[in-house]
Amino acid sequence: MGINLYDSNNIIFDEPVEYKGVKMYPVTVANYMGFHELADVLTKNAISEKDVSLIGLPYLDYIYKKAESTSDYFDKDNLIHILSLVFKNDKISINEDINGNVTFNVFTKSKEYDKFENDYNELVDEYKKCIKVDKDSKVAKLIAENIEKLLVVIFDIHSFDSNEFDKIKEIICEQNDIGDEIIDPKWENILKEAKKMKSNISNNVDSPDFRDLLLALSFELKKTPSELKNMSISTFDRYITIMFKKETFDYDCEVASKVVKPKKTLKHWLVHYTPKGKYDDVVSSRSDSNLDALK
Repeated sequence: MGINLYDSNNIIFDEPVEYKGVKMYPVTVANYMGFHELADVLTKNAISEKDVSLIGLPYLDYIYKKAESTSDYFDKDNLIHILSLVFKNDKISINEDINGNVTFNVFTKSKEYDKFENDYNELVDEYKKCIKVDKDSKVAKLIAENIEKLLVVIFDIHSFDSNEFDKIKEIICEQNDIGDEIIDPKWENILKEAKKMKSNISNNVDSPDFRDLLLALSFELKKTPSELKNMSISTFDRYITIMFKKETFDYDCEVASKVVKPKKTLKHWLVHYTPKGKYDDVVSSRSDSNLDALK
C-alpha cells in the first residue's frame, strides 16, 4: 500500500499520522518494555495455522477469531493494548457482526460528551454492581441497553474493516520501526529456539538492560531519564544504535591513526538505519543462525 510523503514526513519528526479521522502516535519510551514485549502481535505468522477455518483470513479476522476459538490465546487482548498506546485511547474494541465481518473500532469523544459524561459513568458503575450479583439479570440487561444507547451519543465511533486495518498496521509498524517480514514456519521455529537460548545466556552475563541503555543515553544527551519519557521508541533505538556506532568508529580511528598502513578503510558510523526484525539478535541469514554456537 505504501506510506505517502506527508505521513512519512510526520513519522520522521515523531508527529501523529491521521487515518480516516483518527490519529496514530508513535509509542514513547515511557511504555518501552511493555510495547516490546507485546509488539509481535502485529506480525504474527499465520502460515503454519492448523485450524482450517482460520487459514487465509485477513490479519484482523485471524487474531479475533483465533482468540474466540482458543481459551488461552490472548493476542486479541495484547493487540487491543498495543492499539490503545498507539491511539492514546483506551476506548477501542474489536467486534464481529452477525455476518461474520470483523471490525476495529475507536471511540472518540463527541460534542455531547461533557453533557452526558456523568450519566454514562453512573450507568457503568451500576452495571458493574449488577453483574457481580447476576450478569444475566433483567436489570443488568436493561442497564447494558441504556449504556449502548448512550455510547452512540457521547462517542463518535470510527469503524475499520480488515482491509483498512491492514493499512493501520502498516503505519504502526512504520512509526515504531517494527519489521513485518514473513518467515517460513520451519525456519522461524529454529530462530525461536536460538532466541530462547540467547535469552537464557544473557541472563547470566553482564549485558545492558533497558534501564542501562536509558541511563547511557541520558548521560550522552545530558538529560535525566524522566526527560526522555516522551521520546518515541523508534528515535530512542536509533539514538542508541548511532551512539554505539560513533563510539566504536572513534576508537577505531584512534587505533588506525597509530598504524602506518591500515589493512582496511574504516566504515563510517553514519549509515542507513534498518529496523530490527524479531530475530536479528540471533541471526543475519539462514547460514548464520548461531544456533550451534549457542548450544
